[in-house]
Amino acid sequence: MKTRRPALPPLSLPLPLPLSGTRRRAGAVRAVQAYASSPSAPAGGTMEFRVSVPSRAACSVAVRRIGTPVPTPAVRFAGEDQDGASVAWVRVGSGAAAPPLADGVGVPLTWCDWEPSLLLDIPESWPPGLYVARFSVEAPLLSAVALRGRSAYVPFVVRAPLAAGFPTLVILPFAEYAAANPWPTPEVRRARAVSLDRPFAGNGLPQAFAADAAYVEAMVDTDFATSLDLHAGFVDPGAYRRILFRSDVWSPEMRAAVTKASLGGTDVGGLDGVPPTSVDFVPGPDGRRDRVLIRY
Repeated sequence: MKTRRPALPPLSLPLPLPLSGTRRRAGAVRAVQAYASSPSAPAGGTMEFRVSVPSRAACSVAVRRIGTPVPTPAVRFAGEDQDGASVAWVRVGSGAAAPPLADGVGVPLTWCDWEPSLLLDIPESWPPGLYVARFSVEAPLLSAVALRGRSAYVPFVVRAPLAAGFPTLVILPFAEYAAANPWPTPEVRRARAVSLDRPFAGNGLPQAFAADAAYVEAMVDTDFATSLDLHAGFVDPGAYRRILFRSDVWSPEMRAAVTKASLGGTDVGGLDGVPPTSVDFVPGPDGRRDRVLIRY
């Protein structure tokens, strides 16, 4: 685990204009909050985390795999207090500017413009699976930050290298996690556009996480990916004999990939069980691809 700030990629879109009003302080509700810059990485790759804690507070992070454990020693680092911001999206893709994305009640896109805090270099020996990073702030007894929210969790997936030869692929519903995430307030779930650059509400685990973790806990000889990986083309479902899904929302790219795999002989459990497309993804305000989910 490295505590360095990597350079962000060049912006491919103009930054959205900030809404007027007071910026939301990330640590106002919980002592520590965190999210990942991407939902997954391959073994041998890198996960980037963005963390907000009371400024310069001592923190630690530990990682565990759901199911068979892997050796993951805890790492200590100095935390930083970061702010969340609500911004209105002013353009999606190319072309003329469009009105800010919001639903009928005017809920704007809410995203966190936090700086990268930690990089996790994933060993090539780590098996594919569902993982959880636990971030903890080390607060003195009876201090203000000791009262609530001293730990936060960030789920992520480790994928097998390409052509690893696993017969089964499990697609975990990180698109649904983002769509259903009520951070910072429940009203955000009514918005037409929701950002993936937000912590999950509460302790950081999505609402359906416990059931999904129980589903995969005993699985062996299985590769893992997220629905966002399927959308982005980071996994080829046609390379597996069988694909297992959880309850999710679907983009056109996700459904097209599964349809192609099914026609090629992959057991996808029947396309009748795959809901129609209801979402799509566009770059986030900082230009990173597929960081904003758009509901149809």
